[in-house]
Amino acid sequence: MEKWTSDYYEAIEFNLSSHGQAHFEVSKVSHSYVPLHWHESVEIISVLEGELSVTANQQQYQLIAGDCIILNPYVLHSTVSVSGNTALLLQLPIRSFTGYTAYFANRQFICDPLTTDPELRKQLGRVTELLKSIMELEQSGDPVARLRSISLIWELLYELADQFFPPNLRCGF
Repeated sequence: MEKWTSDYYEAIEFNLSSHGQAHFEVSKVSHSYVPLHWHESVEIISVLEGELSVTANQQQYQLIAGDCIILNPYVLHSTVSVSGNTALLLQLPIRSFTGYTAYFANRQFICDPLTTDPELRKQLGRVTELLKSIMELEQSGDPVARLRSISLIWELLYELADQFFPPNLRCGF
């Protein structure tokens, strides 16, 4: 399937089945450019090493190791890495999860990736830790580990809903 279609739409090949679909990858590049595009998935990028410039909603974010950004569906965005980086990428088509809970339908996550708020930095760190755990499980090649990685995706969805929806829309479970 063609990765790029008209109107900047990126067709994502989903590589994790989790009663919905998800795409997970570890990206290690010496340099990269991903042109302006959008998709129907929430995209989470966590920089492990190096730097990554992300433009979203006409705002540029210069991410360094330890930074994490959450991009909502349908948001035009692009990425550039001049000096290289290692990053974790997870794309979740929220429509796949609305069959389990309508809670995600038409919701937007709110998160400043460069915040200095210690509580928000802690929550973004939790997202990164979950992504690292998924990476380790996926790299293990163990089919039972795949089951655990799927459960971590569900845990990540909960964290996103509980911590990054506007306060009046949070789960509060």
